[in-house]
Amino acid sequence: MLHPQIRQAWVRPPGHAFDLAAALIAALGVSSIAMWEPAMYGAHVIIRNVLGCFGVVAVSTVILGARLARAPVIGYVATVYLAAPKPARTATAWWTWPIKPATSSLAWWTAIALFAVGLGPYARFGARPARSRDCRRRLKTDPLTARGF
Repeated sequence: MLHPQIRQAWVRPPGHAFDLAAALIAALGVSSIAMWEPAMYGAHVIIRNVLGCFGVVAVSTVILGARLARAPVIGYVATVYLAAPKPARTATAWWTWPIKPATSSLAWWTAIALFAVGLGPYARFGARPARSRDCRRRLKTDPLTARGF
């Protein structure tokens, strides 16, 4: 049997399942808000955008850490809203998925692909650890605690 403070590297706490459940609950909550104004904020569009943005944030969390994880998705969505051709053409649906209508299948596939691609590395590696002085001190003494185990 292993020492109680030592865990094997492949054993992960079930926090990732709770993160996914929280994202789905948030998507359902936001979609209920969107039903008040379905012509402008359709529930299907908001669920698609939450899924796609969740995937981008998950990849960003692995690469940049939790503190900066939201910056790429905010920058990307803001850029799409400002720079996308109006009206958005079908050929641009792969990169303008946040502003496409709910009937655009390419926008849905892009958002689902982003969600799947983002969830994979996040489930495997988790969030990048902070690089503060406190974390470095903990890394020297107990590397498992510093990684969040």
